[in-house]
Amino acid sequence: MGRRKHLTKEERLVIQVGLESNRKISAIAKELGRSKSCISKEIHNNTDPTFGHYNYLRADNIARERQNKAKSGNYKISKIPKEIMDKLFDSYLGVHELSPDDAAYKLRVEEDYRISYSSLYRHIYRNKANGGKLFKYLPRKGKRHKKAKYVRVSINNKVMIDNRPVKEILLLEAGNWEIDTIFGKDQESFLLTLVDIATMYTIIVKLDNKAANTVEQALLKIFGGGFLPLKSITSDNGGEFACHNAIKQVFGIEWYFCHPYCSWERGLNENTNGLIRRSLPKGTDFNKVSNEEIRMIQNNLNARYRKRIGRLTPTNKMVEMVQQAA
Repeated sequence: MGRRKHLTKEERLVIQVGLESNRKISAIAKELGRSKSCISKEIHNNTDPTFGHYNYLRADNIARERQNKAKSGNYKISKIPKEIMDKLFDSYLGVHELSPDDAAYKLRVEEDYRISYSSLYRHIYRNKANGGKLFKYLPRKGKRHKKAKYVRVSINNKVMIDNRPVKEILLLEAGNWEIDTIFGKDQESFLLTLVDIATMYTIIVKLDNKAANTVEQALLKIFGGGFLPLKSITSDNGGEFACHNAIKQVFGIEWYFCHPYCSWERGLNENTNGLIRRSLPKGTDFNKVSNEEIRMIQNNLNARYRKRIGRLTPTNKMVEMVQQAA
C-alpha cells in the first residue's frame, strides 16, 4: 500500500511531542510508520533556528514554503504590479508596521504574490542608495539599536538570569515574561512593557511615575485577575523593579535579573520596545497619549503574524497555549 511522500501536520505534532518527551528518533519513526532517516531529515531540515527547538507548526510552514517555492519560485519585485507594491509598503509595512519578513508572508497569503524577504530588503536598500525613502518603512528606520548610557540602580536579593531555565524550557509554556520601562519626553512620563517569551504576547501600561510601588500596583492589576499566566519575570536592574520580592511573594513566582548593560539578555522585550517606538518615537510625552491609543498599539502588536511562533498571532498563540495547559 502506497504512502504519501510528505509528512502531515499531525505527524509533525507527534514528532514534537516525542522530542519534548525525550523519546528516541527510532521510537518516533516506529510509531509513525516512517523510516528513522525520514524523521532525522525532518528535524534537521525543518527546525527553525530562531525557535531553538522543533515546532510542528513552524516545521509544517517551512516544508510548505519549500515545496511551493520548488513549484513556482519567487516573483521578481520588478514584475509585481504597482498597486500591489503600494499595498505592501503603505499598508503592510506602513499602517500595520510589519517587518519585511512578515510583510512578504502576508503578501503571499492575501495577494498570492511570492517574494523573499531578503529580496525585499535588497530592494529597499537599493532604493535608499538611489536617494529613495523606502528605508523609513524598516523597523528603527534601518538604524542600529544604541545602548543606554545611564547607570542602573543596584537592587538587593537579586536572583540572576544565570539561574533561569534555558530558553527551550521557557518556550514550552506561556507565563514567562520579560519586562521593561520606556521613558517619555524629558524622562517625565513612562510606559511599562511586558512580553511573554513563548507567545510574544505584549502588554503596555502607562505609569504615573517610575517608582517601585507604582510598578508593583501595575503588575497586581495586570495579573491579579488570573486571566494571564504568570510563572516568572525577567528584568534589568532598574530601581523600579525593587518591587520584585513583593511580587514573588504574592504570585509565588520567580524573578530574574539580567547582568548590567546586557540588554540582549531580554532581546525579545528590547525588540518589542523598538516596535512600540515606531508609533511613539523618542520625545513623545506619554501623558498626552490616551489609554485607548496605548491599547490600540498593544492590540496591533498582538494581531501581527509572527514567524517565530509558526506564523500565528501572539493573541492566537497565547490562547492556544493557555488552552493546552488547562
